[in-house]
Amino acid sequence: MKKILAVLGTEAENEALVARLVDLADTGTAAELLTVVHEPHLDGYLGNTEIYEPLRRRLVDEEAAKAAAYAQRLRTKGIDVTTKAIWDWPRGDAIRREAFSVGADAIVLTFGLGERRHIGSRDWRFLAECPLPILVVTSDGKARYSKIVAAVDPVHAHAKPAELDRIIAETAVAVAKRAGGSVSLVHCYMPLASYGAHAGDADRMPLNDAEQALERSRREALRELATDAGLDPDADTRLVEGDAVTALEALAADGDADLIVLGALSRGKLADLFIGSTAEKLLHRARADLLLVKPAAATSR
Repeated sequence: MKKILAVLGTEAENEALVARLVDLADTGTAAELLTVVHEPHLDGYLGNTEIYEPLRRRLVDEEAAKAAAYAQRLRTKGIDVTTKAIWDWPRGDAIRREAFSVGADAIVLTFGLGERRHIGSRDWRFLAECPLPILVVTSDGKARYSKIVAAVDPVHAHAKPAELDRIIAETAVAVAKRAGGSVSLVHCYMPLASYGAHAGDADRMPLNDAEQALERSRREALRELATDAGLDPDADTRLVEGDAVTALEALAADGDADLIVLGALSRGKLADLFIGSTAEKLLHRARADLLLVKPAAATSR
């Protein structure tokens, strides 16, 4: 992360965001602290957009002053920081425009617990469609990332691009090196029986044998992915039975995941309606920070 766009929120959220920036910033890392200000009632009155301009400017200036104070703290940590406060909406569109304007290669933002319960389709669309990696900070930021989970699907059961698992694993390894934490590659899967599979006719493979064959295939795929990502041969690779949302949420609740790195894909409104999104559901519920990464084709746009 050479240039990070960090989007400020409430005071409590900003403390966590600043802490995470310190954790992730390396030598030469630069950051912009962005505040997106908007109050619909101050957009204008009966088509007159100028009438509330002084009030809009006052709000923006107040947020700019707050950002400047956080920036000064970050500069003492050796981070090159600039600040910007703007009046704009929708928030996601404003963030994306600014990220590309400043040449950011990652975005860090926060969603408080109350906000997370009310994340709407517009918010999710931004998180899924923005081609840059996005770190969503939901913790208080006081503890460094010690247990980093890379949520992968090496058998591509959910039509994820094959390269995305490599990006997820390599990103988790890079964060772990910076934070001094450990990485676990976790593949969540549903057993064949959950799809209504049964022993069937004598000429079919027995269900238990099929499950065992699939398990061997999954374990081998995880080991290959771990090796490709630069992990040790004895790296923690886990097969977890059950749906991904429940399993990953449980890991976070049990203290086995401080950060979950996972892919975020936008398949279109119709597909989202029927398929849903692991990342979207975890965003509402998981007790861990989430780092959403995208396929290489997306990040090149």
